[in-house]
Amino acid sequence: MTGPRSNLCQVVGRALFLAAPVAMLVLSGCALPHDTSRGQEWGRTRLENADTGSKARRCTEAFAAIDDAVDRAGTGDAQAVPIPGFPHLRATRFLAALGPRIEPNNDLAFDFWIGWLADTAAKARGYEMANLPQPTRVVLHGRLGKSPEAAIEECMAVLRTFDRRRKEANEILAAIVNVPGNYIDMPRVIGIYPLSAIPVSIGHEWWKERNLPSFSRRPSELKVRGTITYYAPPTITSLKSAEEVAALLRRVANNPLNIPRPTGDELRQLAAAFAPVFAIDVTGDYDRIGTPMVVTDGAPTFDTRFPLVYVQPSWAIFDDVPMLQISYLAWFSERPSTGAIDLLSGRLDGLIWRVTIAPDGRPMLYDSIHPCGCYHLFFPVPPTVLKDRPINDPGEGTAVPTAAPALGPNQRMVLHVGSGNHYLRALSAADTDAFGPSRYKFASMDALRSLPLPTGGTWSLYGPHGMVTGTDRGERFLLWPMGIPNPGAMRQWGTHATAFVGRRHFDDPFLIDRAFLR
Repeated sequence: MTGPRSNLCQVVGRALFLAAPVAMLVLSGCALPHDTSRGQEWGRTRLENADTGSKARRCTEAFAAIDDAVDRAGTGDAQAVPIPGFPHLRATRFLAALGPRIEPNNDLAFDFWIGWLADTAAKARGYEMANLPQPTRVVLHGRLGKSPEAAIEECMAVLRTFDRRRKEANEILAAIVNVPGNYIDMPRVIGIYPLSAIPVSIGHEWWKERNLPSFSRRPSELKVRGTITYYAPPTITSLKSAEEVAALLRRVANNPLNIPRPTGDELRQLAAAFAPVFAIDVTGDYDRIGTPMVVTDGAPTFDTRFPLVYVQPSWAIFDDVPMLQISYLAWFSERPSTGAIDLLSGRLDGLIWRVTIAPDGRPMLYDSIHPCGCYHLFFPVPPTVLKDRPINDPGEGTAVPTAAPALGPNQRMVLHVGSGNHYLRALSAADTDAFGPSRYKFASMDALRSLPLPTGGTWSLYGPHGMVTGTDRGERFLLWPMGIPNPGAMRQWGTHATAFVGRRHFDDPFLIDRAFLR
């Protein structure tokens, strides 16, 4: 984190000089600032250029007007972060990790990378514009003299052209692109994090002791409260062998950075090849996969008539090799309360299942979280194994309940999901055709960034800070010292902090490399 939060860490550290050991521990929970001043200086350089300064100035003013309208309307999209001095670009954690890996003279690689940053920004701004209320659009059109979409397209081209002609822009971008962590320093300081983390760590170990032994049982041995309902993937023609997957990965990695980047039909084929079966213990409608919807205030409602599973590509860097990941998000209407006081219950719940695919076309690891970022579990595929945990690691550790079961020909992973809490309880392998006609359909996770409103127009499922309105949990009153904003609330892709003790992010491209060997 940068700015006031980092300054707060320094001030509080000095104020605690009478308790120096505690102060040092508190400061260990603070994030180091990231210097972005060179990006801001580069933005000023564009304005001062004699040939293009007037165009750059108009575009800088246009982006400022657009950002102001988005802020006022509350339609900001948190999936990728702005880059200071480069309003035409946005970054994800993976894209931020790529910049320092590019050789300074590799112009083709830089052009590919910056193009990806630009595509990411264009997509995010597109959703922000689509969700603007009509009165706001009218006012913004008047300020810009053209539609916001036209202004964005024109100004992205102007700034991109200016930067492309000057190699120093590449070096500046590689140095400054950064995605801040989804932790806030202030609560960790005020809550004396090193002390408050102790009971949280104990609670996490207690949760694992209660819930992870189920993975050592056969699915038939699990206690069932209702009826097991199977949701199988759609019957899409998919890749039948690891060799076919590997060939497709090589084909979509034909770019200067050799990154497998499937889109369209290629992504659908890969998603179908690795899609899991959900075997859910159903005791009520809250256990049925469905579709979240938004109403005028942005709060979600739910429809169980149309089971959708939302797909998202991402990337890990393992042993210095970029690997494709595919995530599958299933939503439930709620986590129902189990009593008069249930700090974990609330509107909307879900399960995210992710597969990391090695270049040989085979899964190397699976992991899962809930959309709150909670309950992060890892399931390595042999020969992938967990590294020894460093002795000085203060975090909550990597939870590996079991290795993933081996999949035979024409088999899929089956996820056995509990009722109510929607905890993942066991994994098994089963034939693809063993589950009858009950099928879910695929949708892009991006669809949640602009959903239709019943009164017309669109609105994101997520607020400007990446959280779903109305999904607050009571646990936030106990866990706030861990530094995660509104812990327990459902979150947008790219904003999942997955450890209360320590720091860990679901979309960190080096997450698997740090914890596992192969």
